[in-house]
Amino acid sequence: MIDQTQAVIRFGLDGTIISANENFCKTLEYPLAEIQGKHHRMFVDPSYAKSAEYRDFWDRLGRGEPFTDRFQRRCKSGRMIWI
Repeated sequence: MIDQTQAVIRFGLDGTIISANENFCKTLEYPLAEIQGKHHRMFVDPSYAKSAEYRDFWDRLGRGEPFTDRFQRRCKSGRMIWI
């Protein structure tokens, strides 16, 4: 049910993309084959990817802490969206 209604992506603890459902791929305009095995930073502004806030985001996830918020992400076309 979640895969039918939500955009879902799974990462390794290092931020490498393991899988994403069709909703996620459509929303960010990528086929799964183009993102699988790459790092999450491909979806964020380069300056944010270098920030302490971004490192903290991954540190918290790596410790197993739940993290929910609205996130700005970059689509394949370069368009920025909030998810």
